[in-house]
This record gives sequence, C-alpha cells and structure tokens, in this order.
Amino acid sequence: RPKYGLIIKDSGTKRGPDISNFWIIDPLNGYFNFLHGIPHFCTVIALERDRRIEAAVIYQPVTDELYFAERGQGAFLNDRRLRVSARNTLADSIFATSFPSIHQQAKKDNIHELAEIMARCSAIRSLGSTALDLAYVASGRYEGYWDQMKKKWEIAAGALIVREAGGIVVDFNGTDKILEYGNIIASNANLDQQFSTILKPFVTTKLAKAVEPSSPLSYPSAESGFK
Repeated sequence: RPKYGLIIKDSGTKRGPDISNFWIIDPLNGYFNFLHGIPHFCTVIALERDRRIEAAVIYQPVTDELYFAERGQGAFLNDRRLRVSARNTLADSIFATSFPSIHQQAKKDNIHELAEIMARCSAIRSLGSTALDLAYVASGRYEGYWDQMKKKWEIAAGALIVREAGGIVVDFNGTDKILEYGNIIASNANLDQQFSTILKPFVTTKLAKAVEPSSPLSYPSAESGFK
C-alpha cells in the first residue's frame, strides 16, 4: 500500500496521499537484547485505519514465531489460534513489565507498582521486549502485562493481538486510550478487575503520552485511542 503513511521508530512520520491509513513499524523491538546477543527481540508492524488498529504482526526470528491478528478475525501464532490464559487468581499468575533505564529514571518510577503486584502474584518477568510481552499475554504464557510511557510502535500491534485472543486492554484509567497516554494494562478477563484495581492508584501526571501534540510524530489521527 504505497499511498499509506508511515510511523517508524527512530525515523519519524511520513504522511502518504491516503491520510486515513498508517503503517506503524518497529523494525527491532528489544534492541538492547539484540545488541547484547540475547535472543529475545522481534519485528513489529501494525496498521492504523481511521484511528483504529486494524491488523498486527509480531515476528520473533529466533524461534520463528509469527503472531498476527486482524480486527474481528482472531489472533494466531503461526497456524494455531491464540487464547489468553484462563487463570483467575493472582497468586497463580505471571505478569510482565519493564523497568526504568538510566534515560527514564526521572520520568518513570514503577517500583511502588512492582511492589504491589509482587506481593500478590506468582512471578514477574522483564525480558526486554514490550511487543513480545504482549504476544505472550495473548498466547497464555503470561496472565498480564502493565507499563507506562510506551510509544505507539511498542504497543499498538500487541494490544490488538491480545484483544483478538480474548484479552482485555485498557489504560490506567480503565479506558481504551492506551495509544494517547502511553500506559497500558493487558490481561485476561478473569483478572482484569483485580489487576486494574491494584494499578489505578498509580495514575499520575508523569504518565507521558505516546505521541505528544507537539511531537514530530504527530499526525492527523494522533489523538486516537485504541478502539
């Protein structure tokens, strides 16, 4: 679709003649894993049409795992239909998140959130790829994922795949504006209320928008949520 616009990590936004459609691309999600020889990274592509994410692909080349979804058509891992985990107790569940780096410490502090979740769940993982974390929620490997200050190219594809696998995806306020505010909670329907209730008190003014109106990544549908 050469007329579609492009939003590419580290390359900015290129508007096409068709202003209703944008490809959202992260060529290498899990960059530092790749740089250090850790085999946990992926390529991510999502299609946004009229302010909604319509299709998504996440490819992990090391394991040859292709996660994909189209709105209303379900989610798949290679040739297998995906469903989120059916677990319904936090104590039996594994959750994932990321931790602030040297570049984020002044803006992102999730230590208190982490302490609250750790006290209630079986385990927490932080493997260095947001897109794969969401893919793992969709496939039932994790029960949930949460984070803040995420960019569109990190969460758009994974959020659709989780939803098409039967999961719930909301922001910290319980709305669908994850792409506007950059904070995200993804889980199965059994744990959504418990998980969200724990995290909601941590909504603060520090939560950065995924695309600020003044950012060079702004474009006509930048104010959209994940609908």
